[in-house]
Amino acid sequence: MMMHSTIERKCRGLKTAIWCLLCLGFGATDLRAQASLEATSGIQLEAGGGIQLDVQGNWLNQGNLLPGLSVVRFDGNGQQQLRNDGGSFHNITVNKPTGDVVAAGNFSVDGTFALSSGDVDLNGQVVTLSSSALLAETPGNTCKGSSGYLTTTRDLGMPTGVNVAGLGLTLSSNINLGVTEIRRGHAEQLSNSAVSILRYYDIEPANQAGLLADIVFHYDESELNGQDEADLQLFRSDDQGVSWIPVNSILDVAANTVSASGITQLSRFTLISSCQAVPSAIIYVNQNATGANNGSSWDNALTSLQAALDLPTQCGTAAEIWVAAGVYNPTRNSSGVPQGRNNTFYIKQDGIRLYGGFNGTESELSERNIAQNPTILDGYFQEGNGEAIHVYHVVIIDGASGYGPITDATVLDGFTIRNGLADGSGADSTGAGIYINGAGGSTASPTIANCRVESNTAVEGGGIYINAGAGTIESVISNCNFFQNTGTGKGGAISINGASSISCDPLLDGCTFSQNTAGEGGAMYITGNTGPTINYCTFNDNTANLGGAVRNNGKLGNLTPIFITCDFLNNHATSAGGAVNNFSANGVCNTTFTDCIFRENSAADPGGAIMIDGDLGDAKSTFTNCLFERNGEDHIAYNDGNAGQQPEFLNCTFYGVDNTAIHFTHFDSGRTPIVATNCIFWNNVSLAGGTNTGDNDGDVFTNLTIQSSIVGDDIAGVYDGVDGNLQQDPTFADAANSNFYLEDCSPALDAGDNLAVSGVSTDLVGVDRILNGTVDMGALENQRLETLPALGGPIPPGTFITGLDTIRTEGPTEIGAGSSTVFEARKLVSLQPGFHAGAGTIFIARINPDSCEVVPAAREENPVAEQEIVSQPAGQEEGTLVIGDELSLVAYPNPFQRSTTLRFWLPAAGRVRLEVFNLQGLRIRTIHAGVHLESGYHEFRLPSGELPAGIYLTRLQTAGQVLTVRLVCSR
Repeated sequence: MMMHSTIERKCRGLKTAIWCLLCLGFGATDLRAQASLEATSGIQLEAGGGIQLDVQGNWLNQGNLLPGLSVVRFDGNGQQQLRNDGGSFHNITVNKPTGDVVAAGNFSVDGTFALSSGDVDLNGQVVTLSSSALLAETPGNTCKGSSGYLTTTRDLGMPTGVNVAGLGLTLSSNINLGVTEIRRGHAEQLSNSAVSILRYYDIEPANQAGLLADIVFHYDESELNGQDEADLQLFRSDDQGVSWIPVNSILDVAANTVSASGITQLSRFTLISSCQAVPSAIIYVNQNATGANNGSSWDNALTSLQAALDLPTQCGTAAEIWVAAGVYNPTRNSSGVPQGRNNTFYIKQDGIRLYGGFNGTESELSERNIAQNPTILDGYFQEGNGEAIHVYHVVIIDGASGYGPITDATVLDGFTIRNGLADGSGADSTGAGIYINGAGGSTASPTIANCRVESNTAVEGGGIYINAGAGTIESVISNCNFFQNTGTGKGGAISINGASSISCDPLLDGCTFSQNTAGEGGAMYITGNTGPTINYCTFNDNTANLGGAVRNNGKLGNLTPIFITCDFLNNHATSAGGAVNNFSANGVCNTTFTDCIFRENSAADPGGAIMIDGDLGDAKSTFTNCLFERNGEDHIAYNDGNAGQQPEFLNCTFYGVDNTAIHFTHFDSGRTPIVATNCIFWNNVSLAGGTNTGDNDGDVFTNLTIQSSIVGDDIAGVYDGVDGNLQQDPTFADAANSNFYLEDCSPALDAGDNLAVSGVSTDLVGVDRILNGTVDMGALENQRLETLPALGGPIPPGTFITGLDTIRTEGPTEIGAGSSTVFEARKLVSLQPGFHAGAGTIFIARINPDSCEVVPAAREENPVAEQEIVSQPAGQEEGTLVIGDELSLVAYPNPFQRSTTLRFWLPAAGRVRLEVFNLQGLRIRTIHAGVHLESGYHEFRLPSGELPAGIYLTRLQTAGQVLTVRLVCSR
């Protein structure tokens, strides 16, 4: 029963005027102390049986407590102090209407420490829970304090889901931890200027070698310390709170817990809002970093790329992540749980900018060197049990995750993505390297740049799979290299699926596709409602059954891909379409190819370069300024049955196949014939051929309209002299070495139809499409030298300058004595003050509007040796070359005897033409014949060889720019 009277007898040793209890021992009756208990040293307090002592004042015991099975309950109003120097409490209960219990000294508990109403302020003291004690808190009623802690030491063995001493830390372990001390404190912890909640745990086991532990961190909402509860993440410190490492964890707000698995080190843990922990500028990742590992600098870099991705994702914020060279394996699935083959680097938050290629010292993005510091995301690795696995997707960029759209602000730049294996079902059969998901009305339009995607295998889209089903994808993929990827079904390197999409118009710019294989589209497979643009890409040595490089499948869809300035080289199809296979089958496959080169492609069936298969669909294909060279048996195969518009070839050059330039495999009454305008057909065995397997009402020529073209392969004489066609040698500069520029007196010059090129401003290499008023035939417009830089200085005797519109001198100009010197121009010879032809010289200046008749046809052949060409990346200065935003060209030394070096700077990547002329206007050396070069510094060593002493002109052309430098050979 409860005693409501007070004990009035004072006990010796108890403080005067303090209500006291019996010094000799408490009886079995519950007691209430309405004031404070203060016992000095030497006093023994003994509570017998299960007595409950209700304390409404302070408990300040410096004596010795023999608790028995008693309960000491603090239930007073306001603050109560607790000190118990000798002995332990058995049970303590805090059930206060107001105020806290404040520890005034260390104390220990052997039974239950229960807080049902009110808090206990540790106040810098230590509360020890014995090996059998239990802390029992209720929501909002906890221990707290900016210093002090609770502690317990126990032999935990191999715990499974044990909430040790009720401290709020549930622990599981795969090993015997042995004797373990666990401390719980409530001081604020700091991480990278972020602050923690007001709770942390220190865990010190006797053994943790080979540890894989799971923990559940419990917290009370009163401890949030201003943190956003929805962003809480587990953090670990191995140096007593000096530095912190984020731990992948799962938050359960309803249960007030954060859980984590696979922990290999037990030390100090706390909870921090992941949003506060994100570094304000850059998150650094280096798997070899040994510092604080909080991502704030290279020295303190995170060692886990997944951890770096977690920070901004959990916060819903943008972040820039720099990743040092190394091999990084995905460790968790899209839900954040380790799951073997389902592990992936999962990007669902927009604005995450991932950059690789660092050595770990850079301070500017421009300082990285991707080639020297390969940063590899590898889908092949060994799990903890030693099992080697390939993940289904190395990277997933998911616009359909519910986090919102993925825009071009999401960047993946400077990585090698390799060894994914998507051999499962559904989505797990696609996109082994990168899976981009915009399905379900979502948007996924990331920027992917400067990446190498290699050795990935999927049923569809080995390197990248773009899924735009009912969604929007406008990704930009630039300057990437796709190497040895496999699509066992479709799209070895990339598959673009625009089925039912709102918009699927990705851009691929400056990419290279090499040695990729697939059933359809060795490098690329495109289908559905999509209009991708493929610009400045090279497809080399890819193989498939249909479409060695590209398969465009418009079946039941609306397919409108655009290819600009692309090179298709040495691709092969085991069936049809060595480079490209266009298929429309009751749909639309309307493809556009502009300024493209198709060289040395082949197919076992027709279509060494291109197969156009109408099959009751609309297979209109348009080719402008394209070069077809040595594509096996035939350049083009055409299967009519086309219910749409006719294929067109405009200003294309066809050269060197072993059979027919255009092969018809099927046609129906000439319903949709091919049209070729301003083209050159030369050195093919025949112009057209095939077997009519449809309505047999005409031969192949009823399905081929040719106009304003060179028809040198017209064996039957069907086209010669009709519709502006000519059967004459086009006089290419050097076809044997793939130089298809027209010589100055070619019959194809100024012989095309201007109306046909309305809206076409440039030719194959990007220079003006029309010069001298009328377009040339073929892919390349003849760029004759119209004028020279002003001549000056000594002019060697015997110089013959011709083939120019204007010749002009400037300053002192001395004509050498001896053989005749001739300046012959079409329009003007201008001799300025300072010009001098002295005694004994023979100088002739004349106007000849048609100088073709007097220019010798022969020219010096001097092919370029491969070792003479040197290219270096953008950013390298050399000599006096002007490096900046403009095209620049210099020669050094100049004059030269043995050799000179031509150095030029390209401010932007593009096709380049570099040639050397003599003063007669004859091209004597072609160094670059319209090849694509990267931006930056390039050089070419020009040996004098058999060049006579004299003056020469080097001309450099890019799209819209022409530079000419005069060379003097003085040997």
